[in-house]
Amino acid sequence: MFREVDTMLSKLKRPVLFLLIALISVQIFQILYREYVLEISQNLTDDQDGISKDTGNEKLKNGVNKILENNKQYEKGINKGRNKNKKALTTSEISTTTEIITTTTTKAPAEEVRVKAVTNDVQAKLAEKIRGWSLSGRRENVDRNNTVYHGRDLLKDPVFKFNPHFKNPCWFEGDELRCLPYLYVIGVKKCGTSDLFYRIGLHPDFVKPGFKEAQFFARKRFRPGGLFDNINEYAEMFHYAAETILDNANKSSDGQLANYRHVTGEGSPSNLHLNTHWKFLPGNENLDQPKYVILDYIHHFIPQAKMIITFRDPVERLYSDYYHEYGSLMKTNKPNPRQFHRVVTEGVKLYKDCFKRRSVRSCVYEPSLYEQTKIQIQLGIYYIFWMDLTRLFPRNQILVLQNKNLRDKETTMRKVYRFLELRPLPKTEMETVVTAEERYQRSSRNSGKGPMLNETLEFLQEFYRPFNRKMARLTNDDTFLYEGE
Repeated sequence: MFREVDTMLSKLKRPVLFLLIALISVQIFQILYREYVLEISQNLTDDQDGISKDTGNEKLKNGVNKILENNKQYEKGINKGRNKNKKALTTSEISTTTEIITTTTTKAPAEEVRVKAVTNDVQAKLAEKIRGWSLSGRRENVDRNNTVYHGRDLLKDPVFKFNPHFKNPCWFEGDELRCLPYLYVIGVKKCGTSDLFYRIGLHPDFVKPGFKEAQFFARKRFRPGGLFDNINEYAEMFHYAAETILDNANKSSDGQLANYRHVTGEGSPSNLHLNTHWKFLPGNENLDQPKYVILDYIHHFIPQAKMIITFRDPVERLYSDYYHEYGSLMKTNKPNPRQFHRVVTEGVKLYKDCFKRRSVRSCVYEPSLYEQTKIQIQLGIYYIFWMDLTRLFPRNQILVLQNKNLRDKETTMRKVYRFLELRPLPKTEMETVVTAEERYQRSSRNSGKGPMLNETLEFLQEFYRPFNRKMARLTNDDTFLYEGE
């Protein structure tokens, strides 16, 4: 019996592999061809006299939509062929296959999700690279030697009127559905956001965009050429999620397309803390601390967004971040507890000196301090970021989690799904979420380095203690004292 099962599985693996290769090839062709059409259209609308740019863009839009529709038809053809192959199985093969499916029901959906995730990830990454190559240099970028920002003032951009028939913040442009995130996992960095976002994505009603971190507000909109300095470019990153949401829509009682179940989101911790360019943004000129931070931009476009933020003992968080900054990002460096002690001792001195001259918030948002240390000591001063978050978003749109409690995965994920107003999962589906392999962004060469020195631990605990107390008072939660952990 087991031999028959192995034989049957080996027969199934090859078609699945060929199918995956075919799908990825189609996605690559789609992206390349789409960018080719974009390039030609841009040249036509820029160079030809008497041609309306609106008309050219409409033709481009129709052309791209046709390409996407052709790709959908191709995928349907593949699925149809796969169904024909299933019908062609002999009676004995059907019997054996039935036994396999009966004994492995939880594995089949997981495999299907994994294949889809691979194609989405490949497509998203290729789209980003190709758009970068083709459009680089067409728009202005931040001039680091100038205090004037030459890009768009996104806070003056009109907001979108979201369609009330969709749970996710979406709107129609013609027949195309466009969407922005319903959910943001905003950090804190090195507090378990990767694994948390992964498990959120295992809920059937959460549509994964093909990436965890969009990095639009903190990084991409400032890239050379100003490639992403437009909220429509951000929405484009969720194009495939929007398609999936639309594909799962039904007619409502008033005859409108509606989807009250499916949502999408992203998990860029940089949306909370990486405000490196704040001095160049309109409204922040000549200030010693920002009036506007990234969260202001998110709130401007999606005031109803749900925010999930995870916290961790700031001393432990910093030690983990050190191995990322000085290990994963510095390939030739060999991080160790002694070097960590030296780095944080010098860094804390810089911040303490800054506190004597300026406010805590001003020092936390001062990018030059990080540049001198290359380690994010300021990120553990949680109350500053909490005040900016709650200044903009009401408390019922914010879910606070502690990293130490993430170990109880079932309790955590049920709490997260309730917060996101996603339907409760039956026991079998919840078991798949809970038992899934953990996902952490950790380099194997940085593991097993041992604990920090006792003197470092005591030094950092003393530094963060007053800030922890401030956070505990603001939240009315003594968990933020991180005492006795």
